Amino acid sequence: MSEALTTRLHGQPWALTFPAGDPEALADALHTVIRQPPPLPGPEAPGLLGMRSAAAQADFLTRTFAPLRSKES
Repeated sequence: MSEALTTRLHGQPWALTFPAGDPEALADALHTVIRQPPPLPGPEAPGLLGMRSAAAQADFLTRTFAPLRSKES
């Protein structure tokens, strides 16, 4: 995970980060998730991560592939 992404995720209740290459930290993180699963990310999560929202992604796919479907007819 990049340092920039780790910085954006820091403090998010639904994100659990740990140092890469540290098997003990990974085991601790997995144990934590099993004992107390984190909450689901909210609607702000895609923007925080530089992603499109589900609605924006669906709109993009609809606009992109609708012309292809009409060409098949």
